[in-house]
Amino acid sequence: MFENIIGQTGTVEALTRQLREKTVPNTILLHGPEYSGKLTIALELARALTCRDDARWNCQCRSCRLHRELLHPSVQLVGSRYFAQEIVTTADTVKRSDSIASAYLFVRAVRKLLRRIDTIQWDDEEKKIQKALENLSETEDALEPFTGLLRNGATVLDDDARATATDRAVKSALKTISALPGELVPVAVVRNLQNWVHSTTEEARVIIIENVDRLGDAARNALLKVLEEPPSDAYFILTTARRGAVIPTIRSRARAYELQERKQSDADAVIHRIFKGPEHSSGGIREWFLEHEYPGTGSLRAHAEYFITHVLDPDAHRSEELAHERVRTALDGVPEREGYRHFLQELLGLCSVILREEERRHRFSISLEHLQRWRDTIHTHYVRADALNISTSLLLESLYIDMRDAGHAYSQRAGSGA
Repeated sequence: MFENIIGQTGTVEALTRQLREKTVPNTILLHGPEYSGKLTIALELARALTCRDDARWNCQCRSCRLHRELLHPSVQLVGSRYFAQEIVTTADTVKRSDSIASAYLFVRAVRKLLRRIDTIQWDDEEKKIQKALENLSETEDALEPFTGLLRNGATVLDDDARATATDRAVKSALKTISALPGELVPVAVVRNLQNWVHSTTEEARVIIIENVDRLGDAARNALLKVLEEPPSDAYFILTTARRGAVIPTIRSRARAYELQERKQSDADAVIHRIFKGPEHSSGGIREWFLEHEYPGTGSLRAHAEYFITHVLDPDAHRSEELAHERVRTALDGVPEREGYRHFLQELLGLCSVILREEERRHRFSISLEHLQRWRDTIHTHYVRADALNISTSLLLESLYIDMRDAGHAYSQRAGSGA
C-alpha cells in the first residue's frame, strides 16, 4: 500500500497501520500545501478500503483494477482541482514516454475531471452539467488508445500516433472543463451523496472532497449533517491546502493528517520517476507543473513579469493594451477559473523570487513591505475567484487596480515617514 507515494512518511505510516488494524476513521482531513500528494494518498486509501483481498500494491482483484483506471463505482470524486494543468503536464509525460505507467498517469488525470460529473452526484440536476455531459463521451472516446493500451498491457502506438491521440484527448478534456458549472459542489450534490452513502450495498463507499474549504455555506451545512452520523461502511476523505479556512464544525468531525512541503530530493524523485522529467530540477512540483504552458497561452511567468512591471509603471494607463487585458487575451483558450488561479500562483511565485533576490527587488524598485501587501492582495483574489461568480476579465481588472492601490498606499506611507 502507498508505494506510489514519495515522501509524506508520517502520514503514510499512520494510515497503513490503521488500515491493518481496521481503525481508519470515517472522516479524514488531509491538509497540506498544493502539490503535496493529498489526492494521491486519498485515492490509494480508497483503493485499500474497497479492496477484496489484502490491498497489496499489485493486487489484481476486480476492485483494484477498477481503481487503477479511476472507474470504481463505490468512490466519488468531488470538488475543484487544477484539472487543466495536470492534464497538460501528464500529456507531456505520455508524449515522451510510451510506458504503461505514463498511460495510467494520463488516463487518471483526465478521469479525475470526468468523475466530477458523475450522474450520482447530479441526480435531478442534469441541466447544470448538460454541456459537460455532452463532452464526456467524446473525451472517453479520445482516451480509447490509452485505455486499450492498459488492457492489452503492451505498447501499441508509435510516437506520432501517441502524440496525435494525446492532443485529441487534451483538446476534448479542455472543452469539458470549460463546460463545467461555476459551482462544482452545490448543496444538491451533497444531498445526493448523502442519499448514496445511506443506500444498501455490500461494499465500503468512499467520498473524496477536494478543497473542502471552498464549499459554499449551504453545501457546508449539508455536509455537516452527513458527517454527524456517517454509516459505518462510508468514508469521507476531505482535502485542503488551507486548514484554517475549513469551518471548525467540520474540522471537529474529522481526524486530521498533515502533509508537509516535499523536500527537494522528494520533489526531484516525483518529477523524475512519475513525470519522466530530469533527475534534478531547479524548483518543486508546483514549478514543474507551471512550466507546462496551456496551449496557446505562452509563458504564464512571462505574463506575470509583464503584469507586475505595468502595475509599477505610473504611466501604464496610457498604454494601448493594459496588462490585465493582455493576460485576459492570453487566457482566452484556458478554462476560466483554472487559468486565472494559475496566473495568481505565478504572481505569488514571482513575488517569492523577488523577495529572495535583492538584485531583482532593486530592478523592480520594490520594498519588502510593498511585496507583502501584494501577496496579501493576491491571496484575497485567490479566495475571491472561488467564492464569487465573476468573469476572469473583471477579476483581472480588479486585481490590477487593487495591486496598484496597494503600492500607492505604501508609497504614501513611505513618503509621509509613517
